[in-house]
Amino acid sequence: MATVYRRFPTREALVTEVFAEQFHRCDAVLEEALNAADPWRGMITLVYRICGMQVADRGFTEAFFAEYTSTVQRDHLAQAEQRLTTLLDRCRREGQVRAEVGAGDITLALVANAGLVARLPQPARASARLVGQLLRSFAADPTQSLPPLPTLTMSGAVDFGQTTP
Repeated sequence: MATVYRRFPTREALVTEVFAEQFHRCDAVLEEALNAADPWRGMITLVYRICGMQVADRGFTEAFFAEYTSTVQRDHLAQAEQRLTTLLDRCRREGQVRAEVGAGDITLALVANAGLVARLPQPARASARLVGQLLRSFAADPTQSLPPLPTLTMSGAVDFGQTTP
């Protein structure tokens, strides 16, 4: 532990370094979405990819929403929120997203997905379905099809082999 704290004087510094690559990937996905010819396709891709990152690396999700994020991370997240708002504004101008949808709604979708990922042993298909439902609720024309729904029981068990139409 002493070696770790010599290199990283605070937990914030350690988390920042450990998850630097994931934060960089989030930035790259957001940049790609901003540059997409079709802003709604960019938004869909952005949300699915970030939620996929949550599925692939549960530790990243915890770091992403941690209360101890550094000032640099908070500034970075505020900048990302502004860029996300720009993307949503493009979607609205194209008539692709409902007028009342804001960056906070996308953050809420990420938080909901994080909760699902934390609770299920194999969350990939359920995550895709949740993301599809949330994105469809944001769309001005919610006719896009969704990924298949995994079978969920009241006890919380999940059967990913069967799907419900």
